[in-house]
Amino acid sequence: MKEQIESVGAKYVGITLSESAAAGGGYARELSEEDRKRHAEMLAQECAQSDVVVTTALIGGVFAPKLISEATVRTMKPGSVIVDLGADGGGNCALSKPGETVRTGGVTILAPLNLPATMPVHASLLFSRNLTAFVLAFTKERAFAFDAEDDIQKGALITFGGQVTHAKSREALEKTPAQGGGRK
Repeated sequence: MKEQIESVGAKYVGITLSESAAAGGGYARELSEEDRKRHAEMLAQECAQSDVVVTTALIGGVFAPKLISEATVRTMKPGSVIVDLGADGGGNCALSKPGETVRTGGVTILAPLNLPATMPVHASLLFSRNLTAFVLAFTKERAFAFDAEDDIQKGALITFGGQVTHAKSREALEKTPAQGGGRK
């Protein structure tokens, strides 16, 4: 993630997470209270001296985490801009209003919804490139080649060798009563 952000000329802002918060399989986990506090303090300092802040934090199945508090927005310079790309999940800024532009204390907060729909050609191109790269990760010399050590491949795998390997799918199956010969 850090390399991707820096590759477009932006500055990555982050903290070193405790072992319990380390992401697995390319997906974020919720932060511990200690990590959340350290992150909020560091983010407040960075926001106070930044002209533009772009947030993108979304965790599937839950509301977007509130990363920028109202107090942090008040420390920002007039003319600063927050682009809240987590608006589809409720927003990463406490003052965001999903689908609207808000101005407060000289700070402009943009919270666009369904941003890919505003640029369908580019969104489709990006999706197709990502899908191609994903499929190619499972191939070697034009043949399927599963690598059990690859986190992306492990995370995408639902079944293998007749067993359900994906933990959340396995949990859902165990909770579902058998229907017409289904699994318990």
